Amino acid sequence: MNAGVDVVELGDAAEKGACYPADNTVQVAQVLELAEEEETRAVKFARALLAEAFGTAMIVLFGCGSVCSTLSGAYQGIWQVAIVWGFGVALAIYSTAEASGAHLNPAITLAFQLIRPQAHGMTPLKSLAYVAAQFAGAIVGAIINLAVYSNTIEAFERENGIVRGEPSSIKTAAAFGEYFPNPGLSKEYGGGPYVQDDVSMGKALFVEAWGTFILAFVIFGITNKHNKALGDAARPGVPFMIGATVAVLLALYAPITQAGWNPARDFGPRLVAAAAGWGKVAIPGPGAASGSTSSARASAPRSGRPSRNCCCGSGGRRIAAESLQLVEWHSSSARPSEGVGLVGGRPLFTRLGDSQGGAKPSRQQM
Repeated sequence: MNAGVDVVELGDAAEKGACYPADNTVQVAQVLELAEEEETRAVKFARALLAEAFGTAMIVLFGCGSVCSTLSGAYQGIWQVAIVWGFGVALAIYSTAEASGAHLNPAITLAFQLIRPQAHGMTPLKSLAYVAAQFAGAIVGAIINLAVYSNTIEAFERENGIVRGEPSSIKTAAAFGEYFPNPGLSKEYGGGPYVQDDVSMGKALFVEAWGTFILAFVIFGITNKHNKALGDAARPGVPFMIGATVAVLLALYAPITQAGWNPARDFGPRLVAAAAGWGKVAIPGPGAASGSTSSARASAPRSGRPSRNCCCGSGGRRIAAESLQLVEWHSSSARPSEGVGLVGGRPLFTRLGDSQGGAKPSRQQM
């Protein structure tokens, strides 16, 4: 039976007052009901995906936006960022829970798929669609952040002599992605105690997995219908408590790994940062950027610079020291005056220690 044709024909006939057997009328009613049900399901699914995308974008706007705002000097500690982030998560859940269940996080979607799929009618295909929507929303949120805070980021980079794409630009890239240890608390990039070896990749993975587990545990615990701790009257407070959990976890673990807990919220903004000039600092990280910079420097031509292994004249002597130490060139026929080295007859370096009365570096006869 061609339902579309029959519906049209029966509709036209009804307008003309024609009568049809009851079984045809029942079939038409069933077709119309099924079509309406299919349309309703499609609309609900589209609303759910839109809610997941918009809610994840809100988390990036509020959460990553608070980190972007710190570059202006507006905040003085991690807790100020954490509380803004927690409120942002709560607002995102309040805004989208009715439409999609407010997963807003691929890790939470995976957890519902594995443990409580009946809660939001999750299927593997629906879960994949949720994750795609979450990543799309995170990317859109990061683009908006970049547009809003572009001048703030540029001002911070200018004030601190940061070249975007160089390893030191991790200090601004951290407003988009997560790094370990937290760049703002590292000796190399910030004013904290950490060096890179203090937080291994294994330790960072453990911290992120543990924090994500705690977040999922709280979500599943307080949304369980058998949990009467909040009571029916307090159920509207569930999103606020989830946001509070995020804030607490950030206060505890952000100094170590910046506390991501959300793959979409981390990777989506990283893609935007990589495209916006941070390059390998954003993906995969500053180590790769440092390696490429070192390789470029190693392969650069050295014309016009004397080799550190050469001598000037048969009686010449060289003082070589690593890092900030002096390289002095001495000729038997023209001895430089105390305190200066000569290259091409011009003073170049002041001898280490002389300006402060310290000991002069030892010399080795060449």
